[in-house]
Amino acid sequence: MESQLKERLKARTTWVRGLYMLLFAVLCCVAGALLAVVVLFQFGSRLITGGANSRLLEFSEGLAGYIHQIIRFLCFNSDEHPYPLGAWPQAAAPAKSDSTTRTATRCTRSRKKSPPPAPPVEEQPEGSTDG
Repeated sequence: MESQLKERLKARTTWVRGLYMLLFAVLCCVAGALLAVVVLFQFGSRLITGGANSRLLEFSEGLAGYIHQIIRFLCFNSDEHPYPLGAWPQAAAPAKSDSTTRTATRCTRSRKKSPPPAPPVEEQPEGSTDG
């Protein structure tokens, strides 16, 4: 068992991944800060123009996908390297409707409709009659 531990500690691939993880953790912090700037700008755009900036919608969708890629790599859920060693995530084309409408639609679609509850059944004591 001790020899297996020594082999794992000397495995170059593990240490290389550790260095990549450190690099991507830093890039995730930078991307998070950039996302905060986008959020503030979108909020300002909404206040001033009444709508979100369409170019920033596309960019923020890609940025969110990038952060997701990094987190998956850092948590060992993926072995694929995020950008700049891998491909930039493809952003889904935003719908033409208002962003709040899209969110509400997604939430509505994801909920399953449950059947209405059955009315309570009243039990009558034995020997009693109606009327």
